[in-house]
Amino acid sequence: MIEITKKHANILVIVNEVRPAVADLKADVATLEMTFTYHSEVSCLIHAEGSDYIDKVKAFYARFWVAIEDKEEESCKAACTASVKDSFMTNFAVTKEDIIAYRTALGLKCDEVGAPVDFSTVVSWRALIQSVLANEVKGNLLNLVHLKHSYKLLSSRKYSAMFLPGDDIVSTAKVASLRIIDSGKIVHSMATISRRALNDDMEVFEPLVELHSEFLIRGCFTDFESTFSVEETKHEFVLKDAEELKTKTWLKLAAETSVNVGDRLALQLTTKRQYASISSLSSLEVSGVLFRGEAGTTVEIGAVEFKSDEVNESPITAFLRQVQLETSGMFVNNGSYMLETPLEINVPTNALAYAVASRDLNPIHRSNYAAILAGLKGKPIMHGMWTATKVRDLVTQSFSQGLDSNVVEYEVSFDGMVYPGDKLFMQARHVGQKNGNKILSIEVVNSSSERVITARAVVKQRPTAFVFTGQGSAEVGMGMNRYQESPIAREIWDRGDRHLLNMFGFSILDIVHNNPKSITVYFGGKKGRRIREKYMSLTCEDPTTGETVPLLPEINTRTQSFTFSLPEGLLFATQFNQPAIVLLEKAMFSEIEDAQLIPSDAFFAGHSLGEYAGLSSFAGVLALEDVVEVVFLRGLIMQRAVKRDAEGRSDYGMVAANPMRVGSHMTEELLYTIVQGIEAASGKLLQVVNFNVQQYQYVVAGDSVNLETLSLGLAAFKTLKSTESEDVDKIIMYSLEQARARKEECEQRGRPFMLTRGLATIPLPGIDMPFHSRELLSGVPSFRELLRTVHIVKKYIANQPVFGKAKEKYQEAKAIIKSKGK
Repeated sequence: MIEITKKHANILVIVNEVRPAVADLKADVATLEMTFTYHSEVSCLIHAEGSDYIDKVKAFYARFWVAIEDKEEESCKAACTASVKDSFMTNFAVTKEDIIAYRTALGLKCDEVGAPVDFSTVVSWRALIQSVLANEVKGNLLNLVHLKHSYKLLSSRKYSAMFLPGDDIVSTAKVASLRIIDSGKIVHSMATISRRALNDDMEVFEPLVELHSEFLIRGCFTDFESTFSVEETKHEFVLKDAEELKTKTWLKLAAETSVNVGDRLALQLTTKRQYASISSLSSLEVSGVLFRGEAGTTVEIGAVEFKSDEVNESPITAFLRQVQLETSGMFVNNGSYMLETPLEINVPTNALAYAVASRDLNPIHRSNYAAILAGLKGKPIMHGMWTATKVRDLVTQSFSQGLDSNVVEYEVSFDGMVYPGDKLFMQARHVGQKNGNKILSIEVVNSSSERVITARAVVKQRPTAFVFTGQGSAEVGMGMNRYQESPIAREIWDRGDRHLLNMFGFSILDIVHNNPKSITVYFGGKKGRRIREKYMSLTCEDPTTGETVPLLPEINTRTQSFTFSLPEGLLFATQFNQPAIVLLEKAMFSEIEDAQLIPSDAFFAGHSLGEYAGLSSFAGVLALEDVVEVVFLRGLIMQRAVKRDAEGRSDYGMVAANPMRVGSHMTEELLYTIVQGIEAASGKLLQVVNFNVQQYQYVVAGDSVNLETLSLGLAAFKTLKSTESEDVDKIIMYSLEQARARKEECEQRGRPFMLTRGLATIPLPGIDMPFHSRELLSGVPSFRELLRTVHIVKKYIANQPVFGKAKEKYQEAKAIIKSKGK
């Protein structure tokens, strides 16, 4: 109700607005008194009077937003006299009734027991809205409009609804910035919403959501002395010029700390600005910390400090523009539509239900008079947050498998007015990727095709696993097309090639390109002597005596050169094959990562050698230079672990066996019996070493004659279809005789004995090592010295179970590798 009285030239307007009851505050009437004077001699006839006009409006709004039952005057006064530099905190106990009222007001499915992320605005509302009531915020709140609102999830838990009955929620808000622009004054409020709980009788807070909201007070302002911004940012980059970084006066490196080209660095910065005008600063202050990524973690290596009252941009910002990683996650063609036809949103004809459920009791959403005073079109407008929540719910249901937690970021801009009873239409585009998540651009228009909302949502995809292949997947020229076309892939290959050439005297790029049958490493000059010393330092354990012996006894202080050779080409020699495959997979992964296609919570697994590519690429626990060196030495240790002829060939190999190709009678147990029988009959190695797909694929390593025996034996079992032990023994002996005869025939003709594809076996090309077998256990002590601790808990899949820290995991590993550690 509005009362208007006039006495002479003075006009008194009294606005009485009903404040509806909410769960923790009873209904009441809030009154706003405004005095105006009439001036017939000027073009603007009516003028607001009194220096306290703005404060009266602010106190009026405080009654609707922050009043506390039985302490209304005290609580409202405290909110209006608080400083923008203060922190604002509020507690909220979520009830079943709160959730039902909220979901009903929004037209959400009421069979859910909880409320979505958007409910964080409700639980934090009192703290959040205090930002516009603060003492330094001078402006007429009747001219207040909501500009932007955003959520970022801080919890990694999966859920269909974030807030549940019984939750004890604590919200802490602060003013992140107060700025003047041409159209008015912007107040940017930031809140952190946490769940309070007891853990072992200790009070703990689980961060749930980071919330940002921007409000615009329309008008013309000049009080720049009150304006400021505080911004916290993180910037990651790969160092390309270490000497330049050391010259920066704003950076102080920790004592005895060095930085090197290729280091992955991150600056965590706090930037404080005071404004002199819309486009200039009166002061600028930047502080922060420099971190370096090391072995799967980050280490603080320096401090940042900069202050000035003479610049509008810090030198740190200019530096970051030069060095920061460019991300290519956004699509160049503006993406593609996600919906064949736009989704329809029907706005309720009355905003009262949402006002009560949300605690946003602003009268402009319910009262014609309040809307007129606010300069609107003479009728109430719908809450912006009602529309924003409806849009986010449609995104959740349409694009994130109905999981509230899958919409990890959501930012909405309020572009136009929405009125009760409106009909809206939503369309979405897939415009890019961010950390493996889809970036959606959303537009909402009314029935007149006027845009009322634009939004951006970052949506999680279904669980993803990245699998890195092992040895046996190499081919000449692999990855070289991407080497030519992609700077990212080329950098990976060049770094690996440069390191191996510098440390061991060979080019892995030349081996991949040309597959030479031999290469010679020369030890002349200072660099050559250093490479020779590196080779001489390599040792292994003699499997017979247990003594430490040189890995390459042919190389000594008088050796002038050393030649690696293999008739099939060195790309297929274990020591060169392994770094080549790791570099290929690292380069491929880096390109995918640059395209923002790797989810932060993805799983990874490596098949044999692929474990190293995965640990380096996905987990970042082995630097590129470290991993190529490790796998070269791993391959060299393995290559020297078995006897070879004059041409470098061994008597070993591997095959993939498929029992189902034999028949249903060829069970896993029978396969083991046959493998063990062949090994017992021949006295040489045959072992099932990889269990890939039960009943369909087992990888078997061993003596090449034994592998041929297995191939012949499995083919014979398809016809015989017998599992009697006598028949098994007969087939093993007969097949072994055939395989030995084949090898003898090859030797007589001067040809290498090559495994052939059988009915149920496929030889693994290029592999002449019994990988993962007991034959290579003698190389474990040598290889152990090459490795360092890695951080792979709950992410790395090792031999089926997800890697963890349980005692049983350590005991199992210790027994297998015969570790002497405690």
